[in-house]
Amino acid sequence: MQHKPRVLFIVRFLWGDEGISVGLVRLAKGLMKQGWEVALASAMEEKTQADGEITRGPEWFESYGIKHFFVPFPNFRTFKGKNPSGAVQALLKLNAAVEQFKPDVINVHSLSMCPYAHAMRLFYKIPFVSTARIEPVSSRRSVQIGAFVNQYFGTFLGDRFIAISTEVKDVYEHTLKVPKENIRLICHGVDNDHFRPPSGQERLEAREAFELAPKSQVVCLIGRLDPVKGHDVLYRALAILKSGGIKVTALCAGTGGKWKDEIQTLATELGVDDCVRFLGFTDTRQVLWASDVLILPSRREGFGWVIPEAMLCGVVPLRTPSAGAIDQIEDGLNGFIFPFDDAAALALRLKQLFENEALRGQMSGAALESARQKFTADRMIKDTIAVYEEVINKGSV
Repeated sequence: MQHKPRVLFIVRFLWGDEGISVGLVRLAKGLMKQGWEVALASAMEEKTQADGEITRGPEWFESYGIKHFFVPFPNFRTFKGKNPSGAVQALLKLNAAVEQFKPDVINVHSLSMCPYAHAMRLFYKIPFVSTARIEPVSSRRSVQIGAFVNQYFGTFLGDRFIAISTEVKDVYEHTLKVPKENIRLICHGVDNDHFRPPSGQERLEAREAFELAPKSQVVCLIGRLDPVKGHDVLYRALAILKSGGIKVTALCAGTGGKWKDEIQTLATELGVDDCVRFLGFTDTRQVLWASDVLILPSRREGFGWVIPEAMLCGVVPLRTPSAGAIDQIEDGLNGFIFPFDDAAALALRLKQLFENEALRGQMSGAALESARQKFTADRMIKDTIAVYEEVINKGSV
């Protein structure tokens, strides 16, 4: 019987019902469809709640056939985690997982986990790949130390480094000094069978589910309730539009803690609380099907996965120039890029789209076409497997 190739994902923690959690499941499902076995090592023991967000528990991953190994990786960013014995315990647990699963390659999805993967490479000669999902903060001491090590002692980020956007690629090359020849750019891919334009009836039903009139002007912001996501920028834009006689309804999907109270208060102060719907955790596709425009006013991103999801649904994307923007949007053709914290610029673009239905339709079609060419799950899986095979074959030579 032919051996199935195996990959072990390593990540310290998985936050919420979006982002890395959903991304890892999508990647794993695609790999398994192509004949790979996938396992996950993380510091999660069960579903928990932290800072107002519910984490995905191991049972959610295992329901998809992704075997989970609990490894108590310490958090060295907190005082509690600064315990050398914790790192040793985590290393022993990871070693046991590797001995049991016997991966052909390791894919690290939290860069702080790279030292553990390095140890496995030394012990077992298993190649490892690291994936970066957000730009590093250059002022952090850990980033500065990492750049020094990469430049003078060889990279600690593995045999290959996967960047999910051009901006992330450039930052890791120039700030963290990762050798250019080790970097592979693989943008996120989306299931384009699931994320697709709705039929007329599906659009009506999606709007009815949120009690929206068929002709309502609707935008959405899909992401956790956190200052970095820029909900406040959207609300200020809504206030500008409302003062000009343009009523736009905003569907805000995502969970969060303290920030929700603050932005609800801001909506009231700006007089747009009647324009905003807080949906909590809900089905992304249904929100997109009910919307005309997606807004991503983030102050920081690694890629912005919701943008290609929206594009594949025929929803026009508007976003800030955080990471992923230049890979996704040709400004003015398939969406708009507006400056950080610029509510007036966002309001102007929304006014332009809602007053010009032909323009909105044209951009919708262009967004759909470009996403089908660049952001499908099949393309992401194919490119990821190529990187895995590259490092596996390199080690076997």
